[in-house]
Amino acid sequence: MSLKETKKQVALFDDSPDIQASLGMLLDMNDYGVHPATSMSEALELIPQLPKLKVRFAIVDGNLSPGGWGDNRDGAEIVSKIQQNPYQTITIGYASRGDVPGADYQSPKNKGPINLLNTMRLAILPSSRAPR
Repeated sequence: MSLKETKKQVALFDDSPDIQASLGMLLDMNDYGVHPATSMSEALELIPQLPKLKVRFAIVDGNLSPGGWGDNRDGAEIVSKIQQNPYQTITIGYASRGDVPGADYQSPKNKGPINLLNTMRLAILPSSRAPR
């Protein structure tokens, strides 16, 4: 069994190489194995694998298209596809502007990565599970 298999698993949907690198490092330091997707095509390939990978969290940026739509529609589509799967992956919107529609939780990028980690910790408490 590899080290990545013993960690909690998270999917990171974000098109920014800087966000992927910095969040990836922070998540790794907090015992998360990270499965990145940097485009909609990568996202659509990764989503069906989430149950097999035992991904507990999906951190979803609002826009993964080149140039972006500015309305977080990419993130909403990713969240919708994740939630169609019976495996209970918790979705966290991590957008620069506004919320990612449909996500179980929101952690705006301007609140920083520590807020994201705190949101993840709170999300796994039984009483804090957001209804779908």
